Amino acid sequence: MIWVAFSLGLFGSLHCLGMCGPLALGYSGLSGSKPGVSAAIHSALYNFGRVLSYMLLGFLFGLLSSVVTLSGMQNKLSIAAGVVLVFLFLMSLDLERVLGKIGWYRSFTKVIQAQISQRLRHKRPNPLLFGIINGFLPCGMVYLALAGALTAGNVFYSTSFMLFFGLGTFPALLSLMLGSKFVGFRSKIPYTKILPYVGLLLGVYLIIRGFMFELPKTLDVNFLPDFICH
Repeated sequence: MIWVAFSLGLFGSLHCLGMCGPLALGYSGLSGSKPGVSAAIHSALYNFGRVLSYMLLGFLFGLLSSVVTLSGMQNKLSIAAGVVLVFLFLMSLDLERVLGKIGWYRSFTKVIQAQISQRLRHKRPNPLLFGIINGFLPCGMVYLALAGALTAGNVFYSTSFMLFFGLGTFPALLSLMLGSKFVGFRSKIPYTKILPYVGLLLGVYLIIRGFMFELPKTLDVNFLPDFICH
């Protein structure tokens, strides 16, 4: 599933540019780094911080995925997750808005936003820490990736899925932060129209995967080749 995770991040980068682009540019303006190697290092650390957050979320979802695997329900979970994503597309439902109606989710979002606002008041916020906090911001694309991580099979699969998803988002956001010519391009990105179709494609894939592939039923440590192939 590595290629699925990386492709999800790579092709979902347009959504990332629209949603996270302003924040990334805001950090670039505060970092105080000079153009060149210094700016590249700061931008890389910021984006690596995001990936660390995604990996942590993948680890947590992997714990649940391991329980599902041990119960022999992984295929059914993959199909169910796919059906939910297809349903959201057909009903034109925004996953972020749906989650936004949940009280604890709104509270968590406010805490993350407050932390980001606090960091933005610093003259030179720590790039790695700022990226880690940013990684927990509400993001429909991340939620889609977590749906894939949930059906991955175990902690390693799920964490790796989110790692390669994050790496897929690297090129676009790194280019945005390092190249001013991308700033004007960002405002023209129809990112709100991208997410539903990405969700539909992932949903169809998860349904097919649940029906067609023999997903692992045990936590065998010799699973890396199979993970890459699928």
